[in-house]
Amino acid sequence: MRGIARIVPKEAAYGYVLKTASPSRMHLALRAVLLEAQIMVDREIHQIQRDQSRSGEALTEVELAILTDLALGLPDKAIAARRKLALRTIQNRLLSIYEKLDVNDLLIDTGDVAINKRVRAVSKAMTSQILNNEAIVAAEKDLSSWLARSSFPV
Repeated sequence: MRGIARIVPKEAAYGYVLKTASPSRMHLALRAVLLEAQIMVDREIHQIQRDQSRSGEALTEVELAILTDLALGLPDKAIAARRKLALRTIQNRLLSIYEKLDVNDLLIDTGDVAINKRVRAVSKAMTSQILNNEAIVAAEKDLSSWLARSSFPV
């Protein structure tokens, strides 16, 4: 849903229906979008969005962008430059991301080796489908474009 909101013009109508929707539900969604120019979001998706926004556990748009930059392998300074935010802001947002994704200070075996929180956050985001392959492919293209016009040494 976040991706749809970013690519669809504000004045455009769109719909989001689950794959499991019945043919009659699909017909209603098509009618709402194509004939009535309405925005149509499946009830289940709408409920999940509402629950997450109330819980405070959903990632904000900025946090999602930072998490995507983590998945691309960018260091904090590059993320700050790319997102036009202060380095300290990035570090605070990372702490928030770790908390929301429940990335703990887990230790392996005897406690000698700590798990890399950045990699763990990306792993949890991928397994919970906050990030997916399509989002990463799009982010790679966007990163290439940013690097081409940026003077930031990555």
